Amino acid sequence: MAKFKRAVGFQTAIALEVGIPTVSSAPHTLLNGFKNLVAVCAASGYEFPAAKAILSAASSAPRAAGGAGPAAAAAPAEKEEEEDVDMGGLFGDDDDGY
Repeated sequence: MAKFKRAVGFQTAIALEVGIPTVSSAPHTLLNGFKNLVAVCAASGYEFPAAKAILSAASSAPRAAGGAGPAAAAAPAEKEEEEDVDMGGLFGDDDDGY
């Protein structure tokens, strides 16, 4: 049974990668489509009942210990300075004339 489950997992992964719908890949495809719809709702403000429930649950859920909480939101964001990196003429922009 374990070998069969593993084979079905491989078949599902291959079907998802190449975009061929199968019985085992259909639930994953539908869930990914729903996730995309919720993401569009979060970005655009458009709502439908299922997305509204997901977004309200996500906004009221406590943040993880490593996440940005209210203290991080209150602190001013520090601007990182860009570092000038010498790419060694990787893109043909050597000034040496080679």
